[in-house]
Amino acid sequence: MKEKKKVLKSAASGSASGVINGFFGGGGGLILVPLLKRFVKLPVKKAHATCVIIAGMMSVVTAIVYLAKGAVSFGDAWPYMIGGAAGGLLGGVLLDKIPQKWLRRIFGLFLIYSAVRMLFHG
Repeated sequence: MKEKKKVLKSAASGSASGVINGFFGGGGGLILVPLLKRFVKLPVKKAHATCVIIAGMMSVVTAIVYLAKGAVSFGDAWPYMIGGAAGGLLGGVLLDKIPQKWLRRIFGLFLIYSAVRMLFHG
């Protein structure tokens, strides 16, 4: 019964992050790290790595919806896609080199910075 409850919590968490990702065009992964740590009891680094895989799937599905609606301009997106791929490679390589304590702090500061930007700079 405990395993079934864990699966249901995980599915609900994934659904919530998927809705956020689809609604805002990204960001669903931000809530996944705390949820993966809480419900699945993953260590910080594994939660971040798992989040990337889940967010990737959400982003593929969201991108298909946006493409179908004609809301995507590859001319605008491709430079970011190249930079994002390079940054993802660098982040993936560096993840194992950053202590968990600092990873949590950096992530927390990023969340605070993002929140302040969204609230006060549109």
